[in-house]
Amino acid sequence: MNRRIGSWLPWSMVLVATGLVVAAIAWSWQLRHRQERLRYCVDELARIETAATAQANLAWRALCTMLTGERLAFVKVRGEEQRGRIAILERLEGLKSTLANTNPNATRDRKDDAQNQRKAPGLATGDEATVSRADRDLADRDLIDELGRTWNSAHVFLSSVQGMFGQMTLAQDRARQRLEYYDMNFGAFREALASCRDSFETRARAATQRADTVTTIAAVLALLWMALFVWRLTRLRARRAADLQAERLRVSEESEARFRELVRHSSDLILVVEPSGTLRYATPSAKRMLLPFFDQARSEAEDEVEQSARNSLELARAIESAIEAGAFEQAGEAVETTRSRIEEIFGNSIETLVANVISEIRVESHDDSRATRVLDVHAQDLRDHDAIRGIVLNARDITERKVLEEKLRFQALHDPLTSLPNRRRFRQAFHELPGDVREHAAVLFIDLDGFKLVNDSYGHTVGDELLLAVASRLTTCIDEGDILARQGGDEFLVLCAGRGDAATAATTMSKRIQDTLLPPFVVRNHEVFIQASIGIVTGIGELDADQAVQRADIAMYAAKASGRGRELFFEEDMLADAPERLALESDFRRALEREEFTVVYQPKVGLASGKTESLEALVRWIHPTRGFVGPDTFIPFAEESGLIHDLGRFVLRRACQDATRWDDKGIIVAVNLSPVQFRNDHLVDEVRSALADSGLAPQLLELEITESAVLGDVDKTTRVLRELKALGVRLAIDDFGTGYSNLAHIKHYDVDVLKIDQSFVRGGNPSKTDTLSDGDIVAAVIAMAKAFGLHVVAEGVESASHVAALTELGADLGQGYWFSKPVDADAIDAMLEADGTHAAEAPGR
Repeated sequence: MNRRIGSWLPWSMVLVATGLVVAAIAWSWQLRHRQERLRYCVDELARIETAATAQANLAWRALCTMLTGERLAFVKVRGEEQRGRIAILERLEGLKSTLANTNPNATRDRKDDAQNQRKAPGLATGDEATVSRADRDLADRDLIDELGRTWNSAHVFLSSVQGMFGQMTLAQDRARQRLEYYDMNFGAFREALASCRDSFETRARAATQRADTVTTIAAVLALLWMALFVWRLTRLRARRAADLQAERLRVSEESEARFRELVRHSSDLILVVEPSGTLRYATPSAKRMLLPFFDQARSEAEDEVEQSARNSLELARAIESAIEAGAFEQAGEAVETTRSRIEEIFGNSIETLVANVISEIRVESHDDSRATRVLDVHAQDLRDHDAIRGIVLNARDITERKVLEEKLRFQALHDPLTSLPNRRRFRQAFHELPGDVREHAAVLFIDLDGFKLVNDSYGHTVGDELLLAVASRLTTCIDEGDILARQGGDEFLVLCAGRGDAATAATTMSKRIQDTLLPPFVVRNHEVFIQASIGIVTGIGELDADQAVQRADIAMYAAKASGRGRELFFEEDMLADAPERLALESDFRRALEREEFTVVYQPKVGLASGKTESLEALVRWIHPTRGFVGPDTFIPFAEESGLIHDLGRFVLRRACQDATRWDDKGIIVAVNLSPVQFRNDHLVDEVRSALADSGLAPQLLELEITESAVLGDVDKTTRVLRELKALGVRLAIDDFGTGYSNLAHIKHYDVDVLKIDQSFVRGGNPSKTDTLSDGDIVAAVIAMAKAFGLHVVAEGVESASHVAALTELGADLGQGYWFSKPVDADAIDAMLEADGTHAAEAPGR
């Protein structure tokens, strides 16, 4: 309690002294202000006396003009008299306001009174000139009374002066009487002015003396206040300095204690070795970090095996003694071999460690784990330092950091999904190949065919697992010394190191890759078939990695365009084709907007009747400058870019519109659906919309779905087919036999038509174009399809023998150039108007 009182009492004294000083200064200022106002009044009275003298002179001049009869001079003098009279009255009014300390509006009020005086010449009465009671309350009463008497005297005097101008002419005896009356009033007014001035002068001197006295008192109080404030401030600074010193001491003690605890629990190893080699200090972490050496040293020393083992034991004991002795204290008995054992552990002499300042060394334990620890050693020569007097070795275990660095380095150079080398690592490996080896090396660019469909159909999780499975199989195809890397997405790279003929080695590896990918992949209960398009580039001695990969990429696209599931070597003319292909892809994106696509129709003819029973709608691209562009060219990148949905929607709607031209003949129009379209969630709605907008009967629309599109997710495929069937449309399985399904799969789906791929009809041997190839397979397929109640359409019919053989086997419809090439809707109109018997006509129609 006393401490609290002692803390605020001095400040209370300072506040009281401050208040006294401020009050004294304010009082002194008021007195000075009053003295200045009184002095102003004295000066103003002198100016009024001068003005009164001027009025007296005007009175004499007016008398002279009256006696002489000078009219113009009289008028001029009278005007001067009016102005002088108003000025005297305004000055007297100003004195009253100054003395009474009136508000700022007093000046405006005085001006208004003066204007009124000009408008109505004359003087105020004595009662009106008397100072108000409020003014008496605000100023000294005796001065106000004195000023009132002066006001009355001025009123009488100015009235007498004004009376001198009452007439233009005046008799001599009458003028003498007025002059005597005027002299009497002027004298009385001068006496009143003198008396008033003396009173104001006396009061001003008194106010000056009082102001000087108060100012002196204020100065003394200010000096006392300053002395008190300086004394208090000095006391406060001294106390703060003492508190700061105490706080510093406390912080220093806490910091020292904290440092001891940090050192005790620190993972860093700190050793202080004297120049003689004696270990002088060791942190507790030294035992933990070097424990494997200690244990090994103990076991070996007990068996008396080697001197180095005993040195290890001595080092262990020395470190333990140093820890027990505390920081910078002599650690037990001096150990002569400590220096050599430290140098043995760190693999360098102490002088070398000091010279290198920072060293990174690997220490392998001698226990059964044979673990390797990585130490970051920092050495300082502080033998000249009085507090240390030795060499300080600071070692930090950075094993975990090194492991993390290795992990980050691996991540930077490897694909996170497959753990295969990435493009960066591939580029490094490419440039690490010696020039002579690179001359016989090859680069393979692998792209998975159909991966996008799997990814879109089953999701990215299945896609990622498929990529892992593919990477695992590809790894088995790579020879020692080769590099398999993931380019990104579903693309892989192989750097085939130079061994003999590069083309032969690359071809062998490509065949091995194709054979490895041939068996189906089973991913989350989904059976997936994947092929690969492979581009190969050899002769890469003068190329950098990017150029080699670019050429292999171009060759891969050429392989994909030529039918997929195959490999092609890069040729120089492909470089010129690559920009052409990019330009074509760019044009394709704008072709739909420009309406460059058209739909043509190829008839499906009844083999028994020879009449057109159905039509297949096919899309064609008529480029404004390139002319006809085949579907094999633009369909692949339409599927890759996702524009296949827009293109397929266009073909569907156009085919439905054209089909209404032949609905009276019962002609069925078939529209192909790509696998990407079939997986579109809006497919059923789009078909429903196309039928409604065109007005086509649903039973006249047939949707052809490729065999590969219905593989995989059986539940989803069944649901989509059921919904399409509910619309009333016909369903057909297209290109049967090119995929990996069989009729056992097809029978689960509610389809109407089975189309046998043209490869089974035309055959691949030109010498057998007029015979039915793979006849036994076609016969078996037709027989089983009939057993399931399906109509059979054979594609690729190009000869009369084809027609005869297919008719004999029981096929229902045939489609091919033997009947007609694809033509536009107008040509179909003409064809349907004809007899329609195509079976007996010559080939090529």
